[in-house]
Amino acid sequence: MRVYVGRDPQTGHPRQRSRIFHGGSRAAGDALRDLVEKHGEGHRDGFGATVGQLLDRWLEQCERLNLSPTTIRNYRSQVKQTIRPKLGRIVLAKLTPKHLDTLSGE
Repeated sequence: MRVYVGRDPQTGHPRQRSRIFHGGSRAAGDALRDLVEKHGEGHRDGFGATVGQLLDRWLEQCERLNLSPTTIRNYRSQVKQTIRPKLGRIVLAKLTPKHLDTLSGE
């Protein structure tokens, strides 16, 4: 059995976890459910990128695009003071509209 565990944050390639199982279909279903709970998409085992990691990559991309130093400084300030404290640790796969509402104070 195989479980999709998200994309590698550096390469973007899909990642999977595999397990060989011997037994009946009911036991196999239980084993699969356990595998999904343990390693499913968004699990914090290094495969699920967080909002903070995405923001870091975005800021690096802004620098590579040669945006104005003032613009980059303003972006970094907003990320540091507003976005990262509220959303930085959330795994992207688990990000919801409700999380985004916390940024606007709703």
